[in-house]
Amino acid sequence: MTGLPYLAHLADDSERFLEVLTRLDPATRVPTCPDWTAADLVWHLGEVQWFWSRVIANRPTHPRDIAEPDPVRPGSYEALLAFAERSASDLIGALAAASPDEPAWSWSREQSVGFTYRRQAHEALIHRLDAELTAEKRSPMDAALCSDGVDEAIRIMFGGAPAEVEVIPDPGATVRFTAADSGCQWQVTLGRMVGEFRGKPVDEPTFVVAETDDHAPAAAEITALAEDLDCWLWNRPARHRVDHHGDREVLARAAAIVHSGVQ
Repeated sequence: MTGLPYLAHLADDSERFLEVLTRLDPATRVPTCPDWTAADLVWHLGEVQWFWSRVIANRPTHPRDIAEPDPVRPGSYEALLAFAERSASDLIGALAAASPDEPAWSWSREQSVGFTYRRQAHEALIHRLDAELTAEKRSPMDAALCSDGVDEAIRIMFGGAPAEVEVIPDPGATVRFTAADSGCQWQVTLGRMVGEFRGKPVDEPTFVVAETDDHAPAAAEITALAEDLDCWLWNRPARHRVDHHGDREVLARAAAIVHSGVQ
């Protein structure tokens, strides 16, 4: 936990998400998720928030142990919006009643309520952006939350290799990410994770993130405002420039990891 008001961000962005989408034709295409309509976007976030509310409220040791059956997608847009609103309320309530340091299942190495505090604040933020882009009503994103989102994306989404696999860094392929407004920097080495995970072979590129930036020269640098860097890492359009400098091959490899990654 970083001291950010994750619950307040989760509540505000979930509310904004529904406010924007309520006014749209449910068949409107989502530009950042081209296979989805506005109705699909509502269902996605509603389903995600329903699931994590049950994880935090009931503390199963595995998702298969959640006692309730999976929700059925409502037939009307009005009912779909109501489901999403209830799901957000349930998630916020479950998190508010818990302490971040309590144990709770997650798909990450971190098995705590705090993981869900953080992850679901960022989930709501990115999908709020999707909703706004669908409605063509984009608004600014909180710089501190976005800087934390960059950290989460780099360390967990792109750098969170399972403990069971081997991570092989490429020492010459280094990238420094800088959020120009917050001043936060991340020193990343490109690498590969190889081995076996859950019975399946693994051989794919990954980020190896230094715990602290020692300010050694990097082969390449990617710099932007925190909002734009967060958007770039989530394959969403930036509002301002994202500057790429240095070794073109390293930059291309970093971009390939990002562009094939989280949606």
